[in-house]
Amino acid sequence: MKAGWVKLPFVEAIVDQSGGNIKTPQSEFLTSGRFAVVDQGKNLISGYVDKESRLCKASLPVIVFGDHTRCFKFVDFPFCMGADGVKVLRSKVEADVKYLFYYLRQLNLPDGGYDRHFKYLKRSHILLPPLEEQHRIAGILDRAQYLISKRREAIAQLDTLTQAFFFEMFGDPVTNPKGWPSIYFKDLLSMPLRNGVSLSNTGKVTSKVLTLSAITGNAFDETAWKTSTFQSVPPITQRVDQSDFLVCRGNGNIQLVGKGYFPTQQMPEVTFPDTMIAARISPELIERQFLQHIWNSSAVRRQLETLARTTNGTFNSLSRLFRYRKNLPVASKL
Repeated sequence: MKAGWVKLPFVEAIVDQSGGNIKTPQSEFLTSGRFAVVDQGKNLISGYVDKESRLCKASLPVIVFGDHTRCFKFVDFPFCMGADGVKVLRSKVEADVKYLFYYLRQLNLPDGGYDRHFKYLKRSHILLPPLEEQHRIAGILDRAQYLISKRREAIAQLDTLTQAFFFEMFGDPVTNPKGWPSIYFKDLLSMPLRNGVSLSNTGKVTSKVLTLSAITGNAFDETAWKTSTFQSVPPITQRVDQSDFLVCRGNGNIQLVGKGYFPTQQMPEVTFPDTMIAARISPELIERQFLQHIWNSSAVRRQLETLARTTNGTFNSLSRLFRYRKNLPVASKL
């Protein structure tokens, strides 16, 4: 080991400061607000709240660790904790917190499946160079991370351009000005719409379950799941399948109602909750990428929100919303 470098057990270098803080369940997230909510999902910020009493009390900056997802986040702004599997970590020793963040993020923690992972993290060791060297390493990795973020922004701009090309080629999917053959969404289904699994605080069966953030971001997030309990083993029809188009029921939030994505992979060990509806799409009728482009369009988004407002005043029953979708054509496979 280099001179001045030390290796410390995790529990001697890091302290868990999660206790004593109010945790915010996902059902109470706002789309905008005074304070950001940080949970264990892939995105840095998962939602917002307005109540100052929910702010995390730990001194900033901190490292947030996802007990289920193994995600690490560096947080240097006032935030509120998500409700499940969030650990807020601070250094016990003199150290650059950003260096600790990068060091912890590169650890190869075992995948405990349904298990929590903080116990594995506590068994690790932290390699600490002199403080000046920590600053230098953190600075280099910050610059690398900046380049990565710029690359992602460029890809996002490319996605916007792709959507523009899509509209130029096929026209508005709602008004269908080019007169393409069209069918209604309900006619694309190869099986009836399916509700997700209801969670149970008293259940005896443990399983992984998606959270809403899996389908309400800019892409499907396969890391947005948590461990929960059920009264019985969830049936296979409520497991996450690539053939299903998973749609958010809304949970009272008009901006989330109807948000939907196809899973990026088979996830047979993960179920989808009753805050989502699964639509099994017939592949011979429409390409999944084509449907995804249509669904993400501003025209369909406006249509979904309008229909949601007129569905007996509720936003959380997409099964009812689909029955009203007689005026929402979807172009068929070309």
